[in-house]
Amino acid sequence: MPVYAKCFTNHRRENPDVQITYESIGSESGVRELLANSVDFGASDSPDVVHILAPGDEEKYLSLPSVAGAVVPVVNLPGWSSEPSLLDSAKPRQLAAQHEQQGHYRRPQANWVALPI
Repeated sequence: MPVYAKCFTNHRRENPDVQITYESIGSESGVRELLANSVDFGASDSPDVVHILAPGDEEKYLSLPSVAGAVVPVVNLPGWSSEPSLLDSAKPRQLAAQHEQQGHYRRPQANWVALPI
């Protein structure tokens, strides 16, 4: 169940007089409907979606983060136990370096961007 659908279901349980209709149609489609004034809000994991879909109209829309998530590594590496374990921050780097040396893995080139703080 998408996160917004779950949030609105819970909200309605607490506030039965308030109705929020939400359709999970995909982030680009939802933002396109927002831009066409068909809906009151849209959501996307891309902070630049309005700039991409409607360049020059960014000042007409308010973008705000509403959900925070985590990146979870999922690996299938030779020699690693399938038993659940906790990774410290150095372990993924160690594994990547080890498997790169063994020819199992090639580290992608990163395009780093300085973000305003």
